[in-house]
Formats: sequence, structure tokens, C-alpha cells
Amino acid sequence: MWFRRQKNSEQPVDKAQAALDDANANLKRTQERSPEVHEVSKALRIMRERNHFAEQLRVIMEGNQ
Repeated sequence: MWFRRQKNSEQPVDKAQAALDDANANLKRTQERSPEVHEVSKALRIMRERNHFAEQLRVIMEGNQ
């Protein structure tokens, strides 16, 4: 018995183009959020440094323990 493969109505090139378009859209969204991400990470770094300032000052004043 011989089985015939049915043709897909959608061509592989169409699928590849759709995947490429989706990837480009995701890249654009990611690049648009880059300044926001950098701003938040900078703010978090500053807060982390401020939180450890008193601890660092105590080590400096008392010496290493």
C-alpha cells in the first residue's frame, strides 16, 4: 500500500517569514524597553550602595573585625 503525503497549504517560506517578522517585532520591543531597564537597574544599584554605607562606615571607624 502506498501512502501519499498531503501538501501543506502553507509553504515553509511563509512560516519562515512569519517567524522572522515575529523575531523582529520582539527585538524592537526589547530595544524600546532598554532605557527603562537601565534606569531601574541604576536606581536599584544606588539604593544598594546607600543601604551598605553605614555598614562600610562602621568598618572604617572601628577597623576590620
